Amino acid sequence: MGKTQYSSTFFAKALKILDGLASCNSEVLKIPKWTSVPHKYTTIFLFKLYMANSCLEITNILDFFEIPSDTLLLIGTKILLNSISNEEALNILSLLNLSDINLNNDTQYNFISGTLLPFDQILQATTVNLWCNYKEKAKQFTALSNLKSNLVSQDTLRASAMTAAAISKASEA
Repeated sequence: MGKTQYSSTFFAKALKILDGLASCNSEVLKIPKWTSVPHKYTTIFLFKLYMANSCLEITNILDFFEIPSDTLLLIGTKILLNSISNEEALNILSLLNLSDINLNNDTQYNFISGTLLPFDQILQATTVNLWCNYKEKAKQFTALSNLKSNLVSQDTLRASAMTAAAISKASEA
């Protein structure tokens, strides 16, 4: 599986987890009231906040996906809304105003941190960390394959030298 397919699969799953975290936290914690955010767009609002790179450091996530944050935000929004058009997704995103957030408000802080911190950990683990692990294992496999090839070559050279020595010895006799 290539990185692009790998990335797409895990990104879509992580967004479903974000939606689940938001849903769970909305039952456990009180949902903050944000003026620009209809309840049905809470997850998208949280994802927009996450992608703004203002609450959590997500540079390595952006580097992993190798696309700009606004493009990733648009893709994520379309996934969360079940593949609407770019225009509709951009319209919804433009309605969600991040300036509504007040992290000094305990309800907002608890809801946002209780949702985005686990989401970030899951996204980091299922993308950046797993991919780095995969690349490291691929390097180790390549190194082992090279070592095996070298050992086989050395065995072949030894066998050839021994054969040549045996032929030389037999020729002398």
